[in-house]
Amino acid sequence: MAFFKFLQPTLDKISQQTLNYFLIISLFLVIILQSWILIKFPVSVFHDPYRVLTAAERLAASDPNWQQSTYFERYPNNLPLTFFLSLWFKLTFKFHLTTNFALGALNLVCLDSLIISIILMLKKLAARNSLIIASLAFLVFTPFAYSYYLQIFYSDLPAMLGLILIFQILLSWKNPTVNQKFWLALNLFIVTLISQLIKPNLIVILPAILLYILILKQQKLLKTSHLLTPLIIIILAISLSFPTAKIIEQTVAFQPKSKAELPVESWILMGLNQHSHGTYDAALIAQELKMPTKAARQQNDLKKIKAQIHRLKMVGLFKQWLIKASILLNVRSFLTWYNGGLRSASTNLWNWQKIASFIYQLANVLLAAVVCLRLLSWQPQLENAHERVALLAVIVSLGLLSFNTFLWETEARYGQIILPLNFLLLGTIPLKQTKFSKIQVKKIFLISVIILLGISGGNWSKLSSSNPGSHIVTAQRSQLSNQYDPPTYDLKANACLKQKISFAHRVNLFWLELPKTSSITGWLTNDNHHYLLSR
Repeated sequence: MAFFKFLQPTLDKISQQTLNYFLIISLFLVIILQSWILIKFPVSVFHDPYRVLTAAERLAASDPNWQQSTYFERYPNNLPLTFFLSLWFKLTFKFHLTTNFALGALNLVCLDSLIISIILMLKKLAARNSLIIASLAFLVFTPFAYSYYLQIFYSDLPAMLGLILIFQILLSWKNPTVNQKFWLALNLFIVTLISQLIKPNLIVILPAILLYILILKQQKLLKTSHLLTPLIIIILAISLSFPTAKIIEQTVAFQPKSKAELPVESWILMGLNQHSHGTYDAALIAQELKMPTKAARQQNDLKKIKAQIHRLKMVGLFKQWLIKASILLNVRSFLTWYNGGLRSASTNLWNWQKIASFIYQLANVLLAAVVCLRLLSWQPQLENAHERVALLAVIVSLGLLSFNTFLWETEARYGQIILPLNFLLLGTIPLKQTKFSKIQVKKIFLISVIILLGISGGNWSKLSSSNPGSHIVTAQRSQLSNQYDPPTYDLKANACLKQKISFAHRVNLFWLELPKTSSITGWLTNDNHHYLLSR
């Protein structure tokens, strides 16, 4: 922070032409580095992203076979994401591109579109070059651009991209011409609809908009704000996402089965579960699935929710919320989200990963601290168009964080959804109220320490259970998972499957995952040495 403050006057004096050259060259180098990482360090995708990937592949080949697994019967909310991914595969398969290439290209396009959207937004909003360069540093000089969002395709990245595009349109809604208004409205509707279909939790935007409209009405600014029309479009798009999801189900010939589906109350109950610290609890879900119907699960969950709230009382609830909030804002495991490990890790990569993990955690802490400081010193002038949009961004951000803290189950990656909005707030809050004095610098440091302590404390047993001295150097862990009843494939008697595996690092543990009832014998052969794999 002190180093950046030292450079700030010099960076602010850079001409716009020099800044543009710097941004273009930086983004060009980033794309080269991202492409190299996708080729050199492919990861073993597992859990939900892999199930979505395999279903999208089959759907693109006109062979959905929804009976292959009970995953979508249990979580039909991921069906729209699978449908959109299958459309991309259909396009790329026409050019005879491989699945891995198509997926990497899609991640690259979405991720870099997000980065470019944020930078272009700040170029319009920010009065200082230093803010643009600092934001670029966060986006391209940390693992943000090179790990989870680049290597794993799931709903998080499209939702973040959709959210920033929605707010960019709101920022652009300043007395547009009739033609401009039509295209802005159309883009806003499409982006909102797709974002809601891909990430159903964005429904939190609805109550946020209603609260925002009440505030504007109270301030007698609703009519003059020119935002009522786009807000109505957002509400309409979110409302129409539900019948659209049904249309997608019919299009892909998917038949929902409530027998395997989880009720809303299941997610609320997981959020109250102390043993899992409010995160996803596979054991609880296994118990739920023993019940015959969705209605039976719902009744059972309601009883358990009431009993759990009564048992926790206010003190217990506050502690649970604090733990969930700390998990929600924790990005220490960012490099391993939905990642079963690299297919082949180099010797020194593990040390770099530890450093990269610390850098990204520190960058998130500093960004959150700066945003909090600006909000604490901000006195909203709602007559200003940019500050009106900033207020909505604050309400939406708080709504998304509150939803996963107080109501729903939580995961570390859920908190990243507000990341684009943090950059929007940095660009829309008036600069005259954000000059750093010595006292404010101390506040930043204090807030950073508090957040760091919260994150460290939030790891309690849940996030610190893994052995820090061990790491995966080679992995192939993509599977449909036994819990979703995938089909099994029988080998003929005396048949043999072989696979060549490259180790770029010394290993002391090797395992092969097999069905419990399997009678397969496994061997690891290395330089004429044979090792029998035992159960």
